[in-house]
Amino acid sequence: MRTPTAIALLIVAALLAGPGSAGERVSGVTLFMAPWCSYCMGAKAYLAAHDIPYREFDVDTPSGQKAFEETGGTRGVPAGKRGIPFLVWQGKEIRGFTASRYDAFFGRAD
Repeated sequence: MRTPTAIALLIVAALLAGPGSAGERVSGVTLFMAPWCSYCMGAKAYLAAHDIPYREFDVDTPSGQKAFEETGGTRGVPAGKRGIPFLVWQGKEIRGFTASRYDAFFGRAD
């Protein structure tokens, strides 16, 4: 059963999804998240709405935390700034989530 918040996020993501070129296929995306994080759910909804495949790591699990550290989620970042969602693609990184920042990150036109 989906919560009203999850449903609302999926609807918002669908509405924000702009037309994409069929030739523009994004791959190699890794998302570090936690199931309790509403921004992480927004990031997941955005990726789903834009048909962007991704690998997901839950940072609340030992294997997810290890991958987060190995990927650079904690490298040179003070403990209070190691936020999620943390998305990695083509050697670039972005923390947090807003649709406009993800659009810019993936090079999508408005």
